[in-house]
Amino acid sequence: APALAAECRGAAVVTKLDASRRIIAGTQTKLYELSAGSWADVSKAGSYVGGTDSRWSFCQFGDTTIAANGVEAIQQSSSGAFDTIATAPIAEIVFSVGSFVMALNTIDGTYGTQPDRWWCCATYDATDWTPSLTTLATTGRLVSAPGPILAGGRLGEFAVVYKAKAIYLGQYVGAPEVWS
Repeated sequence: APALAAECRGAAVVTKLDASRRIIAGTQTKLYELSAGSWADVSKAGSYVGGTDSRWSFCQFGDTTIAANGVEAIQQSSSGAFDTIATAPIAEIVFSVGSFVMALNTIDGTYGTQPDRWWCCATYDATDWTPSLTTLATTGRLVSAPGPILAGGRLGEFAVVYKAKAIYLGQYVGAPEVWS
């Protein structure tokens, strides 16, 4: 593949439900998809601001590719251009586990910047991040160890989250707590 137009700030090969794959890469201001041997710009209209040290995190949720960079609201694309998920927070890390997308180290309009905060979308709906016991979308903080969330991912049906001096293992438990 040819070089990207700018420094790569994250990339992923994701697999959709029909087993087809997408190769997505991000720079500070653009998202690209490798198609027919060249990079196609699949950024939302108007591109991205990014930050001098921002990195893209990607995950696949069903047929939807999710992207986050810690500066813009979470993005989604089933094919073609990405678009902002209106109710989603800004997150540095995203991953899918079970019927949820998890967002870590977040910024949002209600809680502000909280690098120890996590969110999960509504069950089976990555477009709904409004906390609700009906949809199971929720948020919480990991405060038993100091510092920001540095990484996270799926471990079987569990969510695992890392801080510098702690590892958290989350298990889906249903309403009202959702994750424990």
